[in-house]
Amino acid sequence: DYPIWVLGSPTHYTLVFSARRADSQLSEEARLEQQAKKVFVDNSLDEGGLAMASSLGQMLAAMGVDASKLNEAQSEMVREEVILWEDFRCWIRKQFEVSGTGSTQASSKLKLFLYDGQDPPGPSLKSIGIELSDIDPSLAGGGSEGDAFVATLHTRWPNAAVQVDITKSAN
Repeated sequence: DYPIWVLGSPTHYTLVFSARRADSQLSEEARLEQQAKKVFVDNSLDEGGLAMASSLGQMLAAMGVDASKLNEAQSEMVREEVILWEDFRCWIRKQFEVSGTGSTQASSKLKLFLYDGQDPPGPSLKSIGIELSDIDPSLAGGGSEGDAFVATLHTRWPNAAVQVDITKSAN
């Protein structure tokens, strides 16, 4: 009943787990946000910052928004034939009547554990603190550049600040 995630690498598997069941649940707001981000990135020109206006109908259909809303969406989001992520995000939230709180989960802090049984160096257990945020970590002095583990966690908890504590022997 407790959430576990298995991470694979070319040489071994690593287990991440939580002692709280709720840590695996996304709120409806967070699910909508993740779906909107995926739809936007799939249609964007860059890493998800802007998309061409010609893709808007396809983007709205992928989000389940009725085609009759296309003109309204164009007038509110399209600027010089492009759509910015933040404009799309806000418009979609309004359509699905989601508040602007930015909260993506009931708890804003998670405590996970990382068990790595790779030998060598031998089994280890690490504590991972995750603080959920709607601020891009690269703008707040963080980010996952060069850290594959943190980047992997960001696929589940985008923009979260991640703190991995010192390794403890699992023996």
